[in-house]
Amino acid sequence: MIDTHAHLDFPEFKDDLPDVLNRANESGIEYIITVGTDLESSRKAIALAHRYAQIYAAIGIHPHNAHKVTEEEWEEFKTLVKDDKVVAIGETGLDMHKDYSPIEAQKELFVRHLNLAKESGKPFILHAREGFRSAVLSPIPMRMA
Repeated sequence: MIDTHAHLDFPEFKDDLPDVLNRANESGIEYIITVGTDLESSRKAIALAHRYAQIYAAIGIHPHNAHKVTEEEWEEFKTLVKDDKVVAIGETGLDMHKDYSPIEAQKELFVRHLNLAKESGKPFILHAREGFRSAVLSPIPMRMA
């Protein structure tokens, strides 16, 4: 089995990550994909993936953080995606549940993630929470590379 969506860089795992990984393994989970939610957590995901053989990384910016990403940060994602332990892009998508980031910023970043996935040949992890209704009312401009 593969756990395809974990956030092992979260503070809750700081003190007992090896125990968490052992329990997962004992439960039949052979691999875990830890998912970045911004640049810093994506870097941490990659670092964890290099530290533990059973961990792989997904890099991305959560829709809540869409309005915060800079061009410099996005350029670094284009470099990080080339790492052998990075197996997916995201999580990405739309989230209007808490409305932390304007929908237009989320849409733009969503398309960027999709383009990065296409360019890298890696799948993407979709986050969808009350956002796609807004997208239907105001379509996403799909300028795929």
